[in-house]
Amino acid sequence: MIEWVFDPASRPTTVEQLKEQLGGAVTVDDSLNAVMFVETPLDVAVFRLPPKEMVQASVDRASSGTFEPGDYPLPDFYQVDAGDLGLDALTLFQSRVGDYSTGQCE
Repeated sequence: MIEWVFDPASRPTTVEQLKEQLGGAVTVDDSLNAVMFVETPLDVAVFRLPPKEMVQASVDRASSGTFEPGDYPLPDFYQVDAGDLGLDALTLFQSRVGDYSTGQCE
């Protein structure tokens, strides 16, 4: 992904290319049908919000008591089992939404 920053021509233009380039390091949902890159200027704060339906489904699942932190699928690049973080499922989910929404490099 860092290469995409320095060499925009290396960016995948299709979902299939995205899957190939990621090589399984990140799960690409089968419902995706396009790829978009957004370059963030240093003087702009961008908050990327997940779809409301996905948030509601996860909040409902985490609040139901049937969802354990270890059941939450953290991306492999975190190199940690979510169950080892010491957070309840809802707090873990809320933390991930914060990470997703504010994921800007400094």
